[in-house]
Parts: sequence; C-alpha cells; structure tokens
Amino acid sequence: MPEMIFKEEPKKYITEIKYDENLIIGYSYTEREGEDGLELVTRKYQYINGQIADVALVGSVEVKPSVSKILVKGEKYVLYKMRCQA
Repeated sequence: MPEMIFKEEPKKYITEIKYDENLIIGYSYTEREGEDGLELVTRKYQYINGQIADVALVGSVEVKPSVSKILVKGEKYVLYKMRCQA
C-alpha cells in the first residue's frame, strides 16, 4: 500500500551576478543578501516487506518564494604605469 507524505522543505536561493563598469576588476560587493524559500513537497512511498522500494515525487507547492542574492563585480580595467628611477 503506497503512503503519501507531505513535508516542508527549504528552497535554496540562487546567486545573480551583475557587473559594474565603474568598479575595478577584482572588487565586488553584495547588493542584496539571499534568503531561502520554503515549499511543501508531496512524495509517494512504496513499501515491500517493510522496506522502502520506491519513492516518487507527486508534486510541490511554493509556500514562501526564495529571494536571490545579488553580487556585483567590477569590470573596469585600470592600467597602472610603473615608474623606474635610475
């Protein structure tokens, strides 16, 4: 007999990368911190002789959306000229 189990699971946020032409290459900052979301997942478990034989994902519903992290990286190239003293 299959058993349906409902469980709340975290939904990991993603990191978006933006580039700033006014920021020097190698520098970066976080514009917005990410936040994990939450979803209600339904799985069907099939047992044979008391052991789990099969697990199938039936569906999921987003309870709280995740908020993506925004990382800003520099793309400005600066050429440094070294001076030599003799």
